[in-house]
Amino acid sequence: MESEELKQLIREAVSEGGEVLGREELRQMMHDAVVEGMSTLGIDARNPMDVQKDMQFVRELRLMSEKVKQKTYLTMVALVVAALAGAVWLGIKSLLLG
Repeated sequence: MESEELKQLIREAVSEGGEVLGREELRQMMHDAVVEGMSTLGIDARNPMDVQKDMQFVRELRLMSEKVKQKTYLTMVALVVAALAGAVWLGIKSLLLG
């Protein structure tokens, strides 16, 4: 959004119907807009502690998922290395025993 567009939006929010809104009216309008926007996203802004707990859970879930992903990759690499080592061992064993 351009700077001029933002300034125009602020001007429109501050003056509604030609009269300047008071600080408390503007604060209430902004609060209602934030609550409505968060509600659209499925977040209950009226209970911030639950929202914080939910966000913490999502963060922990993401971190655990990253750990599982990393361990899965390490396991796959270990399996490939073990398979290659087994193939080399069988090759050497068959050469020596004829």
